[in-house]
Amino acid sequence: MSTVSLSKGVFTFKKPKSKNRSKDLILKHWKQEDSCKEKRILTYENYNNCLSLTNQVIEDLQNDTHSKVFKDMIEYIKRVGYNKCRSLFEETSTSKDIPAACLVTGVNMPDHNTLFDNLTSVIKETVSPHIARLAPSDMQQLKTTIVKLVNSLINKDEDMFTSDSETDDIIIGPKKKLHCSEMEMKQSGLSPVVLIFQDIESIPIEILQDIILIASEYQNSIPFVFVFGVSTTPSYIHRHLSQEASSFITMETFQAQPSSSLLSDVIDKLLLSPSIPLHVGGKVFKLLMDIFLFHDLTLFQNPWWNLKVGIQFSCSLIKVLHCFVSSLPGMPLGRQVRELFSLCLSQQVTEMEEFQNAWKLFAMSSKPELLPKLEKSIVLLEEEIMNYIEKEKPSSPVLDLKPSDRFNLREKLLGHHKSKMPKTHFEELRTEILTFFEHIFISHLKPFHTKLFHEVFFFDAIGSVKYQLLGSVRATVQTGLTNPQKYLQCDCCKLNEKDSLVTSLPDLSLCYKLHLECGKYINLFDWLQAFIAVVNGDEEEPPGGIFTDI
Repeated sequence: MSTVSLSKGVFTFKKPKSKNRSKDLILKHWKQEDSCKEKRILTYENYNNCLSLTNQVIEDLQNDTHSKVFKDMIEYIKRVGYNKCRSLFEETSTSKDIPAACLVTGVNMPDHNTLFDNLTSVIKETVSPHIARLAPSDMQQLKTTIVKLVNSLINKDEDMFTSDSETDDIIIGPKKKLHCSEMEMKQSGLSPVVLIFQDIESIPIEILQDIILIASEYQNSIPFVFVFGVSTTPSYIHRHLSQEASSFITMETFQAQPSSSLLSDVIDKLLLSPSIPLHVGGKVFKLLMDIFLFHDLTLFQNPWWNLKVGIQFSCSLIKVLHCFVSSLPGMPLGRQVRELFSLCLSQQVTEMEEFQNAWKLFAMSSKPELLPKLEKSIVLLEEEIMNYIEKEKPSSPVLDLKPSDRFNLREKLLGHHKSKMPKTHFEELRTEILTFFEHIFISHLKPFHTKLFHEVFFFDAIGSVKYQLLGSVRATVQTGLTNPQKYLQCDCCKLNEKDSLVTSLPDLSLCYKLHLECGKYINLFDWLQAFIAVVNGDEEEPPGGIFTDI
């Protein structure tokens, strides 16, 4: 008789309470067709009004953000474009340099397409009607790129061009039309040809280089102005372009407003505005902020970019601090640099009592004691130390004894007698140097686990280290004998079950597993016979079932 059904029926589970019971009742109430019809209509109208108002506020904020970005860049494009057109009209242009504006948008700037849509419309309205916008999808091949470029400039329908094959015949219109457009543009003298390259990191660099070289050949007849949309850094362009292509680019950089500023504006104009009924709870708001700040990793604009530099500076400060404290009486912070480094990794070393006591000893140190420490640390902090080496100045105030009566002289002498003894030049310099170092140590010698993205450079998984290097002796030996594959990491010792036996196991492991099967008492002859039977599993069993190899 099977006991499977019985074993399943032994356990009982209490049905959990529904946490969203009230929400389910509300949804069921709203799904009823005959009830609250007017409320549903009114709610839907309020929803549409709130949504349209919210979208309008966000759109206005984006337009304001874009206008701030475009202001300086449009003036630059106007200036270089009109100067180029004027030189062409006067036939004095001999340079092949192409003026370019680099717009750094940031990797997490929202709605890049909207940004470039607005930029295209503004340039077309204020600078030139001759404008072409090229996305990465339009620049996979040089042929399709030229087709898209010419089509955008002569305002033809894009459907007349086919880009499925490189062998297709492409008709871009009669040459007379193109020459006419060039003549009209040249006579006007105020219409540069603006080419916008959106998301330049996704554009094949070979295609971009070919476009630059081709445009440079026609720069004496067509006034080209380039606009590069960069998400990371302007150095990406010069770093990936060839020397020949980079020599034809004269670029000026324009930085878009950081996305964190846009976030603050959205919170101010949307969530903190009494005229907008859209509000969120504390948990939802915190989650939205965490999500946004998690993705706020714009290169060269956030603390993680300076993490490596900060770590290097902190390591240098640890060496400097070791130069100061290694020879103190009692060695409160350790004699070796590894001991001090361990303290700095685990806690705020400047808040320790040992550090405070050491600094009090420094305040009373003599010149022969302090100078060797400074000589050791001058290699690491030469620039900062040199700022404190100055010419000697009179440190004690000179009494101004003007001719006066005895009463005033007596008062001055009593006042100076009550004041503290004047410090010597060495004492002032010592106090100044120690104050400087104390400020530097407190500011930068913080535990590394308090810094953003410290996991990039610091491995702190103590469990895996203990697992590999510091196992329990008895448990490790038992695990190694019962399952050698866990430490050997080989496929030959892999077991389907914990108690299974395979011939590829080490001899000690086989003996131990056979010993576990024998119970409390074991017969040595039977134990070895079982061992040979497992090792020689493929061979035929001898007559009588006894192996003579023992």
